[in-house]
Amino acid sequence: MKKLLAVFVLFISLSFSFAQTIDELTSHAKKAFKERDYKTSIKNYEKALSLIKLEEIDDSNYLKILTDYSEVLAHSGNLKKSIKAFKRIIEFTKNRNLKDENIDAKIALVNLLMMKKRLDTSEVIIRDILSIDSLRYFTKSNCYNYLGRIYSHRQDYDSAIGFYKKSIEIDKINNDSSSMPYSCLDLASIYHVVDSQNLAIDYLILGEKYLRPKKDSYKRAMFLNRFALVYYNLGNMVKSEKYALKQLALAKKMKLRKSSMTALILLGDISLYNQNQDKAMTYYQKADSLNDLYYSKHYKAIINIGLLNAKMDKGIELDKRDLLEFDKTKKSISDKTGMYSSLQLTELKLSAKTLSKKEFNNSFNYLYSKFDSIQKPSLKRSLLLIKYKYSKRNKYYKDALSALEEYNNLSKEMRKANNAYSLEELETKYQGEKKALKIKLLDEQNTIGKNKISYLKTILVISGIALFLLLVLLFVLFSLNTKIRNQKKIISKTLKDKEILMREIHHRVKNNLQLISSLLTLQGRSIDDKMAIQAINEGKTRVRSMALIHQNLYNKENLTEIGIKDYLEKLTEELFLTYNIDGDRIKMELNVEDIDVDVDILVPLGLIINELITNSLKYAFPDHVSGRIKINIFVKNNDLIFEMQDNGTGYDPTEIKDNSFGSTLVSALTSQLGGKMSVDSHDGTKIKIVFTDYTKED
Repeated sequence: MKKLLAVFVLFISLSFSFAQTIDELTSHAKKAFKERDYKTSIKNYEKALSLIKLEEIDDSNYLKILTDYSEVLAHSGNLKKSIKAFKRIIEFTKNRNLKDENIDAKIALVNLLMMKKRLDTSEVIIRDILSIDSLRYFTKSNCYNYLGRIYSHRQDYDSAIGFYKKSIEIDKINNDSSSMPYSCLDLASIYHVVDSQNLAIDYLILGEKYLRPKKDSYKRAMFLNRFALVYYNLGNMVKSEKYALKQLALAKKMKLRKSSMTALILLGDISLYNQNQDKAMTYYQKADSLNDLYYSKHYKAIINIGLLNAKMDKGIELDKRDLLEFDKTKKSISDKTGMYSSLQLTELKLSAKTLSKKEFNNSFNYLYSKFDSIQKPSLKRSLLLIKYKYSKRNKYYKDALSALEEYNNLSKEMRKANNAYSLEELETKYQGEKKALKIKLLDEQNTIGKNKISYLKTILVISGIALFLLLVLLFVLFSLNTKIRNQKKIISKTLKDKEILMREIHHRVKNNLQLISSLLTLQGRSIDDKMAIQAINEGKTRVRSMALIHQNLYNKENLTEIGIKDYLEKLTEELFLTYNIDGDRIKMELNVEDIDVDVDILVPLGLIINELITNSLKYAFPDHVSGRIKINIFVKNNDLIFEMQDNGTGYDPTEIKDNSFGSTLVSALTSQLGGKMSVDSHDGTKIKIVFTDYTKED
């Protein structure tokens, strides 16, 4: 009897231990998933599933673990394994007659199949679900939404629109604020593609009404992006920029890198449209930096096309590297995608300088017919703008005037068809351009008329001889003055040539430093060691701190000195972006006097400041703790004083390794500039460096 009792107690304890082990494993798996450690999460789920015996565990518990495991696989990018896992769920729920769970698993499977472009298989599963009686309303809505997406991928837009409208009607009847915004957003996207912008706006407004203030921040970012794109297509840059800036602010707050990148690209396009090429290039470069973090060929191509157009519009001569990048972009874009048309427009714009009038017109007519056949007025409008600029540059004023008039008429038709607001500033600009072209056209006609009165030139020649004699006398009287003026011109030309040379030097230094930064980025992609990657990233920020100096000098009249205030603002912005620091979490306070510092001083000083700010951002505020960094720079008694203070965790200076590259670099550069540094690590970190007689002697 005692032996039997002992065996029973042992059985109970083993069962309890078994259950506890599965619970612990799933708990660890969930925690790892929240921390985006997908590898650890998958490992724990697989261990838990290996311990489960279906006859000894509750069906719902097993189903929950298997579903969570499938979702983690999908998030990790392992779609093949995730599809297999969902097929297990479908088989399991089918055997146990779990109807709703079986349908939910099939819909999740369709989502994965759509990612792998398996449209036909997805449609078969969805239509099979729709054939089931007594479906839940939201299941029906999801099914019609997926059919809309399937037919949208096939570019059968009429069918896609019909399915989306069915989904929206179901959601509207049931007042579903979860599904409704997605269907409205998808339908608006199709109307945007087919240039029915008025209907796109209508459905965006409808979907936006169903957004929940606290739960739907991610969806709101998507809506802001779509509003901005629609208004961009309408030519209403004021509204487009307003929505794009709102999207960027929300994406930064939520740390949505992809959304931040799409907002930056659109802001670059808007700046390009408004002929602010410098601003456009800044936005594109920031988007490129974000794309480096998870690299997408699609977005890289869009960014490259934007940067290329900005350079061409600014009149910057394209170098071999630009042309090589464009060739790579062409190879990465399929002729079946919507982006291919943008590529063709850029290619025509790029080659226009070397094309004869006949060659240009042949290319223009081909693209015009193509865009007309696929009903793309927005692309036709861009094409007409290229023709206008080509004709104006080559003095074909009649062709330029014709292209400008057609461009304006097409813009009016688009705004009228889409019920858009009248843009008076565009009309004014058009009238001004039209007037200027007419004047040039009249000038050409007047040149022909002038030949009829050539006999007047004889009288003018006679008068000219008399004037020449007078001028000879004046020349003798003012010869000395003329000689002085000539000497001034020579001196002025020499100085101007020197300035151009200096600008070119700074420009090339900046480009070489950016090239080094790009090479470091490429090198980092082939390295798995975290320490090595960290070292490369830190090297990039140091190179960028020097590149900023030469970039600012290239754009300034004074080619030897630069304002430290403007430089420091740009440097801190770059560092926050590089380390993905939320400006709301860590506040940066800059109290910097507007001091001009020689480039030989600012390069090492910039590296010191870069090193100290980087160190504070990385180590002073662990575990997403909020805080503040304050920097003061001022001149006192001909000494340049740098003070930096943060309210972070602080550190013990004695624990810093002597061979630490960062600390060695700061110490060496401080000594090079004749500075003295003091550190106080109580209640955060306070650093003060005094540079005695910082001005550079000639």
